[in-house]
Amino acid sequence: RARASRRARGALADYYRTIVPDSKAPVILFILLAAFFIIAFLLHRALMDQDTGIYFILLLPVPFITMMVSILFTVPMALMAGGIAVFFFSMLDGGDHASMGLALSSVFLGIFGTRGLEKRTDFLKSGLVIGIVNALVVLFIGLMEKRSSQVIITNTEIAAAAGIVNAIGVVGLFPVFEHFFGLTTIFRLHELSDLNAPIFRKMLIRAPGTYNHSLMVANLAEAACREIGADFLLARVGGYYHDIGKIENAQIYIENKQNPTAAASYTPQEYSRIIISHVEKGIELAKKSNLPEDVIDFIREHHGDSMMTFFYHQALEKAQESGSAESVHRSDFQYPGPKPHSKETAIVMLADAIEAASRSVQDPTYVKLETMVKKIVYNKLNEGDLDKSDLTMQDLGKIQRAFLRILNGIFHTRLEYPEKEEIKRLEEKVKGNGNS
Repeated sequence: RARASRRARGALADYYRTIVPDSKAPVILFILLAAFFIIAFLLHRALMDQDTGIYFILLLPVPFITMMVSILFTVPMALMAGGIAVFFFSMLDGGDHASMGLALSSVFLGIFGTRGLEKRTDFLKSGLVIGIVNALVVLFIGLMEKRSSQVIITNTEIAAAAGIVNAIGVVGLFPVFEHFFGLTTIFRLHELSDLNAPIFRKMLIRAPGTYNHSLMVANLAEAACREIGADFLLARVGGYYHDIGKIENAQIYIENKQNPTAAASYTPQEYSRIIISHVEKGIELAKKSNLPEDVIDFIREHHGDSMMTFFYHQALEKAQESGSAESVHRSDFQYPGPKPHSKETAIVMLADAIEAASRSVQDPTYVKLETMVKKIVYNKLNEGDLDKSDLTMQDLGKIQRAFLRILNGIFHTRLEYPEKEEIKRLEEKVKGNGNS
């Protein structure tokens, strides 16, 4: 019974996280609904002596509420917010069937209007669609109720204008919530994915190997997230930024190949600490660049608390030779963590390890790449690095196939083209045989 109770609580917690993905969500929802209630109450007081009909609901910012919540959080939460707004409207105004139908139409149109948004100008298109559809609904209701042509025209014009006004209101206000509450929206992620940003130009010049590695990690992570329905845009941005701490002292890292002998002047412990420090340096640089916490998590978690086994092994060998084994501590070769807490950060961890390992595969074939991918995923799973990520075994299977598809496309066998001199010699032989 206790086990069943824990399972039920876990299921409820997962369901709550699906609807309310952020701890700030209830606060923001309260602010938006409180503002809606005040506007609705004042508007109802102002129109109390008039036969408003559907006019009242047209003036309420119902699409604004659902669009805002859908963009900032989730569709289920937007439906909940819209339902609360419609319920308050019905309690305040009584609400006939026509008004309730229009209110519900505004709820669903507001949510539908946020689908496929990539640029801020897309809001205006959504507002226009909302306005046109609501105008048609108002026109149909007016004809059904046999309203006068003047009332129908007025209400239709208000419906069309209200859709655009609500969309403009969202464009103007959602960046305020985005900034003050530190939220990461799709528009912020699109801005952060711009590879012409100064931080990426600096990385390309100072750490070209790290730059190319980050692009590959981003592509691998994006493909894997698409396969399992995770946030692929967040994973792509996280892949771009996960190694920005390597911009400083770029020559230390082997992928940049600027100073191959750099390791010779350091002990394994010193070299290990320098490499591990790229996580902390990356976090500092990310905070200076005002990156969202959701993106900083990729920098913080992409190594988890894993060991740098190469340098640890090297240190043990040297300690064995010198007879000073007490001077070697595992903690000197371990990343500080924490382990990935989301599917996206876990996928970037896997992509980071797999991309780095793929560079060392000699004469890569599909079988070799498949073996490498499975080995790395199994090791991460066996070491507990994925325990907090909510990735299932089914997810891991899809992730491995996505990684292999990208890697196979990069390392596919190319035709070996003959030299021009060889072609000329063959042409002469063929012509000679033909003349004889």
